[in-house]
Amino acid sequence: MKNRFLLTVLLSVLVTIGYSQTMTNAQSRGLVKREFLKNTKKVEMAPSLIKRGMSTARKSAANGVYYSRPAGSMVTGTTIDGLSYYVNTVVVAPFSHVVFENKSTNPSLTSWFINGELDEESVDENGNLDYGYMENGYPSYFYLPTLAMGDITYNYGEGNEYYAERGPAYMMIDSIDAHAFYDNRVSDSGYGWGALSSGYIFGSGGLTFPDGTQALSLGFVQYCPKPISPLYVESVHCMIRTENADGPIGGNYPLEMTIMSVVVDENGNESLGNDTIAVLKATPETQTKVGGPYPVGDRVESGQVYLYTVEFKQTEIDGFGVEATKPFTVNDKFAVVVTGVSDEGNNIGFECAIENPEDKVHPTAEMILYDGEGAWIQPVYSDDLIAELNFNSCFDYCEALDAVVGTSEDGKTTIYNDINILRVSTDGKTVSTEGSTEETDLGGAYIGTAFTWYDNEGFENYAADVPEWVTTVYGEDGSRGLRWVTFECEPLPAGTKGRVAKLYFEGKGYKSELPVILLQGDVTITDAIEGVVSENTKRLNTTVYNIIGQRVNRPQKGIFIQNGKKFIRK
Repeated sequence: MKNRFLLTVLLSVLVTIGYSQTMTNAQSRGLVKREFLKNTKKVEMAPSLIKRGMSTARKSAANGVYYSRPAGSMVTGTTIDGLSYYVNTVVVAPFSHVVFENKSTNPSLTSWFINGELDEESVDENGNLDYGYMENGYPSYFYLPTLAMGDITYNYGEGNEYYAERGPAYMMIDSIDAHAFYDNRVSDSGYGWGALSSGYIFGSGGLTFPDGTQALSLGFVQYCPKPISPLYVESVHCMIRTENADGPIGGNYPLEMTIMSVVVDENGNESLGNDTIAVLKATPETQTKVGGPYPVGDRVESGQVYLYTVEFKQTEIDGFGVEATKPFTVNDKFAVVVTGVSDEGNNIGFECAIENPEDKVHPTAEMILYDGEGAWIQPVYSDDLIAELNFNSCFDYCEALDAVVGTSEDGKTTIYNDINILRVSTDGKTVSTEGSTEETDLGGAYIGTAFTWYDNEGFENYAADVPEWVTTVYGEDGSRGLRWVTFECEPLPAGTKGRVAKLYFEGKGYKSELPVILLQGDVTITDAIEGVVSENTKRLNTTVYNIIGQRVNRPQKGIFIQNGKKFIRK
């Protein structure tokens, strides 16, 4: 009997941590209608503002005791319907290395606690908390730490108005949902009135500089941090206030959102790069009314505004001639560039927020302006203003394992090394761990993933380009995000010494760095390292059907069909 259902991950490969038990109070994670338009304050231009240049003041935490979220993490955002979760929820990637940076004035005087228990072993020389590697088991909830210095304590999310009622924030591994890099529960949100002639902060209208220079607003640029793991994005949506009862996009001109690369200079300043990652559009058909009309006095000409959610999507024509959403992936710092706000018929004012200093991850958003001679980008406001962007997204992960620890029923522990290297028999019927014995043979490879191998409709979430002689790839879900992957192959052709296949699996934006290696015939791992591999690879259709043609999500025992060929699950 194989130990594949008893496997745990080697500490040198993936570290599971003591705080990773599922929280029992996750039921507090309910949805509530967000209160927009709550900040009636008008955000003024920087007093010293001149065309093409200004400096932005930085803040610091008031009491000097706080920590930052793990770099590149996100939080649950605002839904298309304008709903937000009661409890702050920090979202991280499965199997990611999580560190909470101690930003206190004197880190050496602080102490870390997890669920009320002092933790001294996980603190590094700089006073940061090394939380460890996140094991996967969606949905997984994890306690967030508390940082203390004497009588002063800090817990992420304590500024949330529902903190006393619903409890502390927590961390989780999430599926595709509305996520944001800013936290609307701890940020000072609900801003929308600014210096534009329309009354808005970012959006339609013109801007008059203190020296009398006038310019038209074309849009804005928001720089975003590098995600903790490749971020798979299906769409982006924003909350917008408008005087138009039928929606902010009132004409025949869609709003455009361009996702671009970012260049960082030696001083840490960010600017737009040359690479376009994705181009998304928002049209009258992708705007959803959230509420209104709301009376706002003389803020706008009509005295009232409506709230809409506008969704930006990248589309393509699929193989059936139907327009379909085309997702994209970002894995480094990127910029969101929105244009078209002042096109004819549009009346657009983006909802904005001022990030709290202990949770600041964006630079101030910048306005795109045009004065009749040319366009330029510059900050306009002194406050740390950002546009509220919600990404319908998820963090993915897909990595082959090269070592695991197995525990048999009698308690015996065995270390399995090089388990990503498999030996295929000459007849192609048997696949075993290279160099294994009957007791240590796993019969397949283990791959850690964010999601199950097959989705609810039976389609694979993960796949690899394989040579034609690899005929079947089948994934079976195990515990903690580990998938057992088996293969079926063709016989080695007569006269062929041997052949090698290096399979790099990929999912929603993540491609494995460590391959699964298949060896058949008179070849060794040295041949694989030196690049003697099979050519003419293809992507297998790993959808599985039963013998009467019905798609099967997780086949158990019997005869099944995959890629036009029958195979037997015993």
